Amino acid sequence: MASIPCVLTVLLICLSLEHMACHGPEQATDIALLLDSSGSVRNVEFKAMKQFVINLIRKLLKKDTQFAIAQYSSSCDIHVNFSQFNSKGLWEKQVENIRQTYGGTNTAAAITKLANELFVTSGGARPDATKVLIVITDGQSLDGYNLPSAIDMAKAKNIIRFAVGVGQAFENSRARQELNMIATSATDHVFVVDNFDTLEKISSSGEDQQLYRKPH
Repeated sequence: MASIPCVLTVLLICLSLEHMACHGPEQATDIALLLDSSGSVRNVEFKAMKQFVINLIRKLLKKDTQFAIAQYSSSCDIHVNFSQFNSKGLWEKQVENIRQTYGGTNTAAAITKLANELFVTSGGARPDATKVLIVITDGQSLDGYNLPSAIDMAKAKNIIRFAVGVGQAFENSRARQELNMIATSATDHVFVVDNFDTLEKISSSGEDQQLYRKPH
């Protein structure tokens, strides 16, 4: 794996999103964040993941940007859909109040649910908005055999996908391949960090270290 020095994951995501919004600064964007809450994620790690989400939203929050937040393990729970997100300041409490569900890692089922129930008008998604999904996971899924069909569904809805992998599980080539499959682009939309402490650090400003690495 190659290191990318002096770069924050969150800034790369921001730059990528800005590049995608090439139609103008007022381009509407709907961003969903999907958090892995499986049993392999410790409670303190899940809290670090939520803090990463808070920091990320702070950096991306702007006019005409909506957010939705979901967690998944054996099942998937949508905690805040696009119409429920409160951009006036209460959204941080909405994230903090999410309680980890534990269980297995059914990533494909979660992506399918968001495509069917979140990236639709009833989930608050806007037909004219750029659709973005950011998946944060600590390992390989248990339902990987369903991942191709889940990704096809996301592609059919023009959902741009980022994959953030946390932990040593992604030293495994099959786990890395799964991240590459989840993401729209294996080159630009896949990010891997060593642990959840690093995940929290890189989402804060002022960290100028080689904390971030990218699968190849």
